[in-house]
Amino acid sequence: MQQALRYHSATTTDNGQPAVGLDAASLSLEQQKADDIDLVRRISSGDRKALGRLYDRYASVLLGLVLQILFSREEAEEVLQEILLQVWRQADRYDPSRASVRTWLTLMARSRAIDRRRVNMTRKRTVQNAQRYGVIQTRVEPEGAHNVWLSQLRRRLRRELRKIPPAQRQIIELLYFGGLTQTQVAERMKVPLGTVKTRNLLGMKKLKRALGADLQRLASVPVSD
Repeated sequence: MQQALRYHSATTTDNGQPAVGLDAASLSLEQQKADDIDLVRRISSGDRKALGRLYDRYASVLLGLVLQILFSREEAEEVLQEILLQVWRQADRYDPSRASVRTWLTLMARSRAIDRRRVNMTRKRTVQNAQRYGVIQTRVEPEGAHNVWLSQLRRRLRRELRKIPPAQRQIIELLYFGGLTQTQVAERMKVPLGTVKTRNLLGMKKLKRALGADLQRLASVPVSD
C-alpha cells in the first residue's frame, strides 16, 4: 500500500456536510486491522459509506496487483469493480479469524485476475485453432466487429437502464455513454466522488442481474477516475 494512502470517505454526513475520514498512515497496524474489520461489518449491514471508505483505502493496491497479472488497465478496472460487488454481496461471509481484510481482498483480487487471464488465453487459443483448421475462412476487422457488438449492447443496456433509480441511471449514462470519468461526473453533478462510485456500483449490480455475463464486456467501454 502506498505510504501516503488516505483512509477517508468521499461521501457526506446525514446533514450534508463532508464526512471526516481517518488517515490510514496515522493508525497503528493493529488499529487499522480492527478498523478494517469494522468497515466490513458495516458493509454487511448495508452501509454504503463503509464500502466507499474501504474502496478509498485499498483500490490503489488492488488495482496494482491486478495490473501485474492482466497487463491491461481496462480489464484491471473491471476486475476491481467485480471485487467491490463481491465485497458488497459477501461481506457477511468474511471471517476475521482466518485472514485480515487486506489479505481477504488480495486473495479475492488475485483469484479473479487469474480467472480472467485464463479465460482470455482460452479465447485466444480457440480463435487460433479455428483459424488454423479453416473454421474461420475470412478475417473480420476487429474494429468493425467491436462497433457492431457495442451498438447492440448499448441498445440492450438502455432498456435495462430505464428500470433502475434515476440517480444511478444518470451516473451510468454519463460514464458509459457520455464518455466522462467518475471525477468529471462528480464535478458536473456537484456530488462527492465517493457518491458517484457508490451509485455506479449499485446500479451496475442491478444491471448485472438483468444482463448476466454480457455486462462483463463493458470493459470495452473504459471508465476511469
